[in-house]
Amino acid sequence: MLDPKNEIKKLPLSENLLHYYQERCETAEREYQDAIDAIDKCKTTHEEQHKLTWDLQQRLQEIVDLQKDLSDTQLFLTEERKRFIRVVAENDELRVQDLQDRRKIQYLLSITGPLKRDEDSNSGVKDPRDNEIESLKLMVMSLQSQLEEQ
Repeated sequence: MLDPKNEIKKLPLSENLLHYYQERCETAEREYQDAIDAIDKCKTTHEEQHKLTWDLQQRLQEIVDLQKDLSDTQLFLTEERKRFIRVVAENDELRVQDLQDRRKIQYLLSITGPLKRDEDSNSGVKDPRDNEIESLKLMVMSLQSQLEEQ
């Protein structure tokens, strides 16, 4: 029986056969190089994807930190607004108290009679009802400003 391997070895090399196998080798080498290039591209793409994922995680953490800072700032701002409203209310109460004290002083001066040095300054003594109306107007303005602040 004939062995094909031995028979092939015995055949003389022809130019066409040699040319055919050279082309096959060149084609195989090109395909191999193309496969290596495709693998390198995948490797590069994978590295880029990993870097982008890392950057995304960093940005997400930044966003979380900024949201926390914003929340803290909003809480602080709310507290400051409340404190401001309290200060404005206290200021308005002090203005009303000052007006009432001035009215009491005017009333006491009108009862006791003006002193010599105060005669010139109190020549136009106001009606006590005007002071009361003025204090009520001031109180209304104070309450309106407090409502607007809230």
